[in-house]
Amino acid sequence: MKGVIKKKIERIIIVFIITTLSSTIFTGCWDQKIYERVGFILLLGLESSKEKHKKLLVTYANPAIGLGRKNQVELNVQEADLLRQAREIARTKASRPLEAGKIQEILISKELAEKGGIHDLLSIFSRDPLNPALADLVVVDGSPNELCKKSILFPDKPRVGIYIHQLLEAASKDSKIVESRIYNFDTQYYAEGLDTIMPIVKLETNSVKIVGSALFSRDKMVGNIDVKQTTLMVAMREKINRAAEYICKVPNIEDAHSNTKSGIAFTIKDSKKKINVSIDNGKPNINIKLKFRGMIDEYIWDSMDKEEKYREVQSNITDELKNECINIIKYTQEVGSDPLGIGDIVRAKHNDYWKKVNWKEVYKTAQVNVDVKLEILNHGLIY
Repeated sequence: MKGVIKKKIERIIIVFIITTLSSTIFTGCWDQKIYERVGFILLLGLESSKEKHKKLLVTYANPAIGLGRKNQVELNVQEADLLRQAREIARTKASRPLEAGKIQEILISKELAEKGGIHDLLSIFSRDPLNPALADLVVVDGSPNELCKKSILFPDKPRVGIYIHQLLEAASKDSKIVESRIYNFDTQYYAEGLDTIMPIVKLETNSVKIVGSALFSRDKMVGNIDVKQTTLMVAMREKINRAAEYICKVPNIEDAHSNTKSGIAFTIKDSKKKINVSIDNGKPNINIKLKFRGMIDEYIWDSMDKEEKYREVQSNITDELKNECINIIKYTQEVGSDPLGIGDIVRAKHNDYWKKVNWKEVYKTAQVNVDVKLEILNHGLIY
């Protein structure tokens, strides 16, 4: 009996010692940050300053909480050589300590993007784990600072950071832009056979408008395409999973239209793509097969229920889609951007050839063939 009691006492003593040592050795710290006392940056704007000694002009936009007015935004503008330096200086002016962990968008001026060096500029987002890798990268046709200043005055829009985020989210779902986040950009920067695409926005009188996409070679903007072309770029680069509107301007059909209506409104319900690359006589031969399915939403009243007319419309839309895709690819070759990742296919399937050539130069003269198939699911409830 005494032995049992002794063992229990020994166990209690051991547990007590372990607990005491654990609380002493395994100590930690709690970096508490109360939401109401922190200025969470939602949007970051980057452009070149107008001073003689060129520096960065950095704009921070964060919610101004507690001022009693809806959608109030606090803007902090600072010139600096580094992003971290700009934030530290801005902290000396802001009403709350600024934190970058909730940044949703990074707006880069077109002028700055065309200079190149974007990867080095944004290196802090790859080095500091507190900075968000999910932030959207956006090119601004104009000044990000001006866009922020005027956007906070829009009477019918939410806070500028939330407004731009919702704008990009909706456009991405409609296949009007290609999603470009920090982690996408970093991955594509290090992939020698794949280049980045970023959305381009522009400030208008009472809104911000998506005007197209910026094409990059490594981390330098080298060209741009419009929204309509971006939809086809999405189809060739990825695939369209949700309905996307496409307006066709078919010359030989428009001649029969009235003065008040021309063209065809076509909804692309979905698309599939297949890209094959062969090496013929030392040059890459690119073959792209695309299949679209969709519906005709708007068109003149005619005899679409007749097989002959149906085939005519189908053929004309198919030809336009094909020609537009070819023109887009030729343009990317001219500016030296490979957004479809053709180089990655060559590197994976023709690695010996890849090692022998300078892909950026070879891509410019590659032969491109596009084959498009179109299935019109329906052309209206009444016909």
